[in-house]
Amino acid sequence: MSLCSNNRHSLAASNLNSILMAAFFHDAVYQPSNGPGQNESESKQLWEVFAAEFGISQNAVDTVSKMIERTANHLEGEASGDLALLLDADLAILGSEFVEYVEYSQKVRLEYSHVPLAEYRNGRSQFLRSCLDREQLFFSPEYKHLHEASRINMAWELRYLTE
Repeated sequence: MSLCSNNRHSLAASNLNSILMAAFFHDAVYQPSNGPGQNESESKQLWEVFAAEFGISQNAVDTVSKMIERTANHLEGEASGDLALLLDADLAILGSEFVEYVEYSQKVRLEYSHVPLAEYRNGRSQFLRSCLDREQLFFSPEYKHLHEASRINMAWELRYLTE
């Protein structure tokens, strides 16, 4: 996850602490074999235990919890402000330099090595198509510059998976 500015924009976060906590906790529980949303749900619970232990305000707990939950479905609906920055940072790897993207795609396959190859190709291809079907993948101005590279990278991976 990359929360770094691209030097053309300042990071327009209204609550950087919430973004950072959500970024840290959104994959605190990560088991590739878990069902959809299960990792995020368990990560949110872990965040809430942590927040209670350290006396974090209920408003902050609720804000971060909602952000963590949304990372289960990056592309469902719109996002703005701090949520947009979090979601965009989480998907920024899709718009990375090509060599880095290839390495990332190989690591994703390793994460899902328990899934038979044909099933993996089908599931990953569905994800890539859902991303490519969107007019814009990134919500915030800070990450819009990654749009073209992300489309090129995902189109390459989709071709690779379906050959």
